[in-house]
Amino acid sequence: MSSNRLRVSAMLAWILEWPLVYELSQKNILTAGMRRFVLALLRREGANGAEHRVVEVGCGTGLYLSALGPTVFGTDISFPYVRFLKGKGRRVFASDACALPLRSGSVGFIYCINVFHHLDDDSVRAVLGEMWRACRPGGTLVVVDIVHPPRRGNHLGRLLRRLDRGGFVRQRAQFTGLVQAWADAVPDGVVFTDLHSYPQDAVIATVRKGSRTPA
Repeated sequence: MSSNRLRVSAMLAWILEWPLVYELSQKNILTAGMRRFVLALLRREGANGAEHRVVEVGCGTGLYLSALGPTVFGTDISFPYVRFLKGKGRRVFASDACALPLRSGSVGFIYCINVFHHLDDDSVRAVLGEMWRACRPGGTLVVVDIVHPPRRGNHLGRLLRRLDRGGFVRQRAQFTGLVQAWADAVPDGVVFTDLHSYPQDAVIATVRKGSRTPA
């Protein structure tokens, strides 16, 4: 990576630490289609908080948290983001996703959106393990993450990936393989859903918690 690109990436990362700036960046028209699709899927799968506890891991400034309603809890590693959301009256707490302050089996629906491309493979497995531990039997775990655009002509998508703060944006096969390897011991397995909403490409992984625990 060139020194100029490194400087631009560092500047963007610093600017996006400001909650209001980050929130505006997440509400741009380029990601609107993806947001609608993901929200519809989360609601369909049961992320309404009406009958069970719902938690978002890595909630950022609350883009999805706010859309799903006041009963959804959130956790994020960024103290500025957590303070920002608490100022809005949201139920959030600061936490490393690899060590969630949640009791085992205390959550009926737990989800994580666009966090894994900020984490290496070992950290991804650790977060999945923590989400699984917190999820109760019969509960649901959903992970959404962006992947490299498969279409060669999607130049805008590739530019967005290069500008992203995450250093671990994966190919689709890499992401699904990583999650599948972790989920092989899950009785009902993992269901993958592809999301193509130009210029964004993402994969959604949905796991129902049975009685066995992934190794």
